[in-house]
Amino acid sequence: MDRKVLIGIGVMMLAAMAASFDPIKDAKMVIVNNCKTKVGASEEDLKIVLDHGLPSTDNGLCLVECLLTQGNMMKNGKLNVNGFLASAKREKKYTPEQVQKLEQLVSECDKEINASNVNGCQAAKKIVDCTTTKGKEIEFKFPSRL
Repeated sequence: MDRKVLIGIGVMMLAAMAASFDPIKDAKMVIVNNCKTKVGASEEDLKIVLDHGLPSTDNGLCLVECLLTQGNMMKNGKLNVNGFLASAKREKKYTPEQVQKLEQLVSECDKEINASNVNGCQAAKKIVDCTTTKGKEIEFKFPSRL
């Protein structure tokens, strides 16, 4: 085989390998897999979470709690208002009006969740339910798919 052809194939292979390497995505998946293992979540729970759904199993909800905790959106089993806002603002560029509404919805959800006197995995479910429902108006979505 011609030397130039071999070099060309090698360059294309290196380019393909570099294009498939995404250090941020890889780091996120390490966190996801660590949480999955830690709480004993199933592959189905993981698939639901990766598809932006909310699992119905206890272990699936604990997977959500672990991920929200790792993302600084929960702390000590409760909604972390400041961490949640910082994370959401990093993910999407909101208008000043949307930021105000985001802050209001997180504050409302915090009060609602605290009033229900839940924590941990059940609090994670309530956080997702509340912020998703109230967040439709400002097109809030949890951080992008991994």
